[in-house]
Amino acid sequence: MTVHDLNLASQYCQRLLLLNEGQLIADGTPKSVLTEAQLSQVFKLDCAVEFINKGTNKNTHQETTPRVFFSLPVPVKSDANLGATHD
Repeated sequence: MTVHDLNLASQYCQRLLLLNEGQLIADGTPKSVLTEAQLSQVFKLDCAVEFINKGTNKNTHQETTPRVFFSLPVPVKSDANLGATHD
């Protein structure tokens, strides 16, 4: 099965594969695959990974579930547009 929602995959899958342009970057448990370093390398975005402990997940028997948060780039206005007025 292919799942592109990293948080969903981390909740229900015991094993994840992280690919980048067809190359295998990581293969293992969600905790070992979903690291900030590996995700930043693949997606070229800053990210944070937090581990949620909600007891043992019935589906994967994981005690903690990684949650991934990406920092999306914010468009920056150029200096030329800052003082412009429209008639």
